[in-house]
Amino acid sequence: MSTVRVYRSTDPGAPPHPSATRGSMAALIRACLVAGYGNIAIDGITVTGGIATATITNNTLEVGTVIEITGATPAELNAEWKITAADSGTITFSTPGIADVTATGTIGASIPAAGWEEPYAETNHKACFRALTGDRKFYQIDDNHDATYSGRAILRGFDSMSDAETGVGWESWCYIGKRAYNDYDDYLPTTGRWVVVTDEKTVYVFLANRYGYCPHGFGEYESFFAESDSFISGHLYDYSSSDCMPATATLENCGIGLITPSSISSLSANFIKTRRDKDGLLSPTSLGLGAASYNTSRSIIAAGNTYIKSENEGETYYNSKELLRIVPLVVGGSASASDLVPIGFLRGLLHPAYYVYNEFISGYSPEIYTSFSGRDIGLFWTSHHSGNSSATSLYGGYLALDISDSWEV
Repeated sequence: MSTVRVYRSTDPGAPPHPSATRGSMAALIRACLVAGYGNIAIDGITVTGGIATATITNNTLEVGTVIEITGATPAELNAEWKITAADSGTITFSTPGIADVTATGTIGASIPAAGWEEPYAETNHKACFRALTGDRKFYQIDDNHDATYSGRAILRGFDSMSDAETGVGWESWCYIGKRAYNDYDDYLPTTGRWVVVTDEKTVYVFLANRYGYCPHGFGEYESFFAESDSFISGHLYDYSSSDCMPATATLENCGIGLITPSSISSLSANFIKTRRDKDGLLSPTSLGLGAASYNTSRSIIAAGNTYIKSENEGETYYNSKELLRIVPLVVGGSASASDLVPIGFLRGLLHPAYYVYNEFISGYSPEIYTSFSGRDIGLFWTSHHSGNSSATSLYGGYLALDISDSWEV
């Protein structure tokens, strides 16, 4: 079983959003994956019926965050717990096996790391990270930019590394945006905000963008050809400015991998870098995120404007909460709708991405946390259309992640 963890810029002691400062991107990744952060004073804990309620003054912790409690009596409370409910003064988490009790002691908490390693010390503003389980490939954050390119770092994947700078094998790369237009969108202000959702093998990083969040990812995906395989995803097009994309650019135009394209025929415009090609061979390649799965009526859940297209009838049904399926998004090996070859699916990421979830929305929010079909779901705004931030727009929507207990299948 994996443990899905949510880290946020609003957590106590969280690192700042990456900036023009060299090393700031690696610092964020390091805090979430390797080091942990936070020093949280807990005013009290009461356990009733296997559910603990902790009182925290001016609480900013939210659902999905894992905390580690210290200093409590009974000692069984001094462990890691995943928050299941939260408000401005309390958090709630399940404590199976602990009898009803009011805890005593000087109780504190921190936000522990996700259980990855940083095998080599950062050198020349290059850092690398590696999972402790599974496929265990190396992921390098290269933040050794000059002032012209202060808006982005480079994310690379390697089969092996001898130090933080030198890697061999696989050798795929993409950009990971550090600074984008932050305060442009009056509906969805994301200035300084970031979210990292991860488990022990896969990481998704959401960074403040001109129209919401820009999604990035690296780690394992579930391959149809091997027990496990690896990917990286960011954006492919670079702009020589202090921002990672200019005012006229859209996320789609910047080659963002973790969104569905505007039509399935434009699948090649959005790239996920994988170690295997569409034939399952170990050949680093760029693949698209497209058609996801078949539902029970054998209709294709397709990319594009978030529609369901019947195999036989060709009916089209547009944006609806009903289209949120507890099925994963598939990495496809072709830009052709008639020749889409799925090679695997992304752990935790749900179909359809990007053009949907309008029925979940009450007002506007960069993030929404809800439940669907018995799963806890995080929805992250990834509007991409220049000048159009409306949640009711075809060009706006949320990318959905399962933030429940595990991404294992």
